[in-house]
Amino acid sequence: NVSVGFRFRDEQIKVSNIAPDAPFVIWAAEGRRRLRSIGVDASAQQLDRTVQPMSGYRVTGGAQLAPEWLDSEARFWKASARTTVFLPLYVDSRERAHVLTVRNSFGYGEAIHGQRELYLPERFFMGGIGILRGFRFRRTGPTQFGRPTGGEALYHGSLEYGFPIPGASTRLSRSLRETELVRGAAFVDWGFLGGSLSDPLFDQARITAGFGLQIRIPGLSPVPIALYFGWPVRSQATDRRQVFSFSFSSL
Repeated sequence: NVSVGFRFRDEQIKVSNIAPDAPFVIWAAEGRRRLRSIGVDASAQQLDRTVQPMSGYRVTGGAQLAPEWLDSEARFWKASARTTVFLPLYVDSRERAHVLTVRNSFGYGEAIHGQRELYLPERFFMGGIGILRGFRFRRTGPTQFGRPTGGEALYHGSLEYGFPIPGASTRLSRSLRETELVRGAAFVDWGFLGGSLSDPLFDQARITAGFGLQIRIPGLSPVPIALYFGWPVRSQATDRRQVFSFSFSSL
């Protein structure tokens, strides 16, 4: 399945009540600005099933341009892409799969037409479930005065091994396939974030490792509750750790 969509964005964004010790990029965004941009989004996927796939891939990407000639007060361009590949390692006699999931995400943006910094709401941040487990939400990467500044160049990836847990599955009524109520996972996440691809901060890798559970409750949403425990293997002194995280998603 392949889809492509175009979008026009026109909104007013207000940044106010800034703390006295906030980073420069926040002060630079103070006030109300009109953001007008054009963009394109694309996606392609081929999965054996939508929830908890055993094999296949998913690719998404997009680009956005907010130029002066659109009368945008925040002027920039940015692009991003995300790939997820599901590789079945072994399927047992009850069709429960051991799956290796490989994820990669890229993002880059720049201010244009005389502006110095990528506008605050458009900057990339790192940390938290989905983008570097084992750290607090948006609390790893470049900082100023002890507060995160985000960046204009981002790369993060993940390897996750998902496996069935004995005795944690059942066959629901009207279902030909056994439903796994609980799946285990072991993962390694890594990421890089900086002001540009040549920024020395972009060379400072963060790496985490951990394990988790994906829990499905029959009768509720088919999307599992994901519980993860992660620990930094490589970090910086300014990063903020968070061992436990959860979401209502299989990522």
